[in-house]
Amino acid sequence: MSVRIEPGSDTQDGSNSRIPKKWYLWIETTKKEGRAGYGAAAIAKGDTGDIVMATRNLYTESALGARLEILRIILNRIAPFGNYKIWCRDTTKKWEKIWNNRTRVPWKLKPVMEDIQDQKEKGNHMVFYNFGHPLVKEVKKAAQAATSTNISFSWP
Repeated sequence: MSVRIEPGSDTQDGSNSRIPKKWYLWIETTKKEGRAGYGAAAIAKGDTGDIVMATRNLYTESALGARLEILRIILNRIAPFGNYKIWCRDTTKKWEKIWNNRTRVPWKLKPVMEDIQDQKEKGNHMVFYNFGHPLVKEVKKAAQAATSTNISFSWP
């Protein structure tokens, strides 16, 4: 009796063990005085070692707009990997309020908020924690660099 392994899968049951199911997310927005836009950076590391990164200089009217934009960008970058559970560092509960739709947004930002909520409705989960990690400092540096220069970088 032979065991059939589906194309593109790594295991006998047809699942792909290399697709991350759990992601760790570090996300930051900053604004420098005298600059027009907000700098935003996010790094997501999958439990299989995959890394997704996005850095942008966002020209929005508010810090909330910058937070919504960078969260939507990183969630859309992770979406091709399938359903996921994200562990997000959140010391001030600002990301938790956005994810749980407990933030009032102006009408201009409604489409961005709806995109974030669509990710939640697809069965994706986000858990929040408040402890340090070495990548926190690196994400903050990337966000500050995005604030001072017109940078837009995503990987992969």
